[in-house]
Amino acid sequence: MKRLPLVVLALLVVVGVAGCGGKDTTPLASGIPSTTAPSTTLPPITFDTTTTPVGTEATVLADCRTFQARPAEIIGACGDAGIIFSDLRWDTWQASGATGTGSVHLLLCDPACASGGAYDGPARVELGRPVGRTFSEIVVTWVGTQPFGHPTDTYSLPTEPLSP
Repeated sequence: MKRLPLVVLALLVVVGVAGCGGKDTTPLASGIPSTTAPSTTLPPITFDTTTTPVGTEATVLADCRTFQARPAEIIGACGDAGIIFSDLRWDTWQASGATGTGSVHLLLCDPACASGGAYDGPARVELGRPVGRTFSEIVVTWVGTQPFGHPTDTYSLPTEPLSP
């Protein structure tokens, strides 16, 4: 006879536990009953896509010593400043490449850099070929006069700063 109270007690525990995990049938705003337990989750995480954390953005060695993102000026030839990109305005800037417009000052070096004159004019520029997070190439699409007679020229950019 002692077994019967133990069985009844076990049955009451099983029924009680099953009742605790039942579905919430509280109507939602639309009038359709909910089939899930009330939510206790946190609101979703959102990301600000207008800024990039410092140290994670692609860069270019802008002045031969400083890595910068979206610089207004890039010295393309650190030895003699033979090509300088200035007044740069960036349309896109991503880890794989960047595009923008600006002005180019270019030493023509014909017959020699000291006496060859210079070209100054507008251009579209595209940065690419990242080495790590630093762009190593700039493609120039000349707007108007083409100093070498073709629409685009490609230049390597330094990826290591000059020693002090």
